[in-house]
Amino acid sequence: MTVPARWLSVVWPLVLLAIFAVTFRRAAPTEVGSAGAAECEHLAAAGTEPPAPSDVDRLERCLALDPRNAELTIDLARAYAASHRPEQAEKFYRQSLAIDSGNSDAHVQLGELLLDRGDRDGARREAQEALRWRPNGLAATRLMSRLSAAPEPAR
Repeated sequence: MTVPARWLSVVWPLVLLAIFAVTFRRAAPTEVGSAGAAECEHLAAAGTEPPAPSDVDRLERCLALDPRNAELTIDLARAYAASHRPEQAEKFYRQSLAIDSGNSDAHVQLGELLLDRGDRDGARREAQEALRWRPNGLAATRLMSRLSAAPEPAR
């Protein structure tokens, strides 16, 4: 047997063993990861209901597992809004729009939050952006109607 053939007969099984170890190490879920994933799947299945203020901690854990999930980010923003924490809600609405700027629902919900806080210009910008992505969208049209119907504050 030649030297390269002998070397190959020793190295080749080691290469295969390394590939096997790396592949299965990546594929095996950790206990914390699998428990967190199950919790997040449960939240996603119940996604038709508005998130409750008590969901904030669970949504934050899920978002840590999937930080580029725009829908999960919106759910967290809605949970913060429901728990009367508008600064955090605004932060996560904006974060979701950084992920998906064409989400008209996020624009409308952010616009509603801004209008409730007295930022009419910001609310108008968000409503216009929502209408840009979804022309004739009912929620954005309602927000624009609220902006038109509400009296301007005295300056």
